[in-house]
Amino acid sequence: MAFFNVAVTHLPRYFLYYGILFGLFLADIQILPLFLELNVLSVFTLGAIYYWSIYRPDLLPAWLLFLLGFLKDLLTGLPLTGLSALLFISVQIMVKPQRSFLAGQSFFMIWAGYILMSAFSCFLFWAGLCLYTLHRAATGPFMIEAFVMTLSFPLLLVMMTILHRFLPFATPDKGSL
Repeated sequence: MAFFNVAVTHLPRYFLYYGILFGLFLADIQILPLFLELNVLSVFTLGAIYYWSIYRPDLLPAWLLFLLGFLKDLLTGLPLTGLSALLFISVQIMVKPQRSFLAGQSFFMIWAGYILMSAFSCFLFWAGLCLYTLHRAATGPFMIEAFVMTLSFPLLLVMMTILHRFLPFATPDKGSL
């Protein structure tokens, strides 16, 4: 099994893809200047994972999602290191079986699925932090996070769709639709 299975002629396109994914990751580890301090934001990376799990899951191997999540927890100083990695891999595992259904749906169905994923991710973060601290954490910041994630997804969807058209087609053995 190859680490990455890409043609050399397509490397610049893949560098662009992974560069944008890394840029979204870097935007996530910054605290957004909102009226509340939200230390657990996964606004952009989670949306990208959701999109690419539907349309090109071959571009997001599990080891990369684990690495991104683990680095996010380390760089943001979350007390429960590994929670983001668990979240990113869980989202991919939950979306991949539904991709044949979601790939042919309208924007609103894709967005509705993402709303469910953002609510799930915020609940997972909240539950993980409650278990770690052994007391009930405030739910307000997590609800605001889910709201921000929901509002940011249409812009992210447009950006990912443009990038998707720029990428070469998946090979038949990689499970393209």
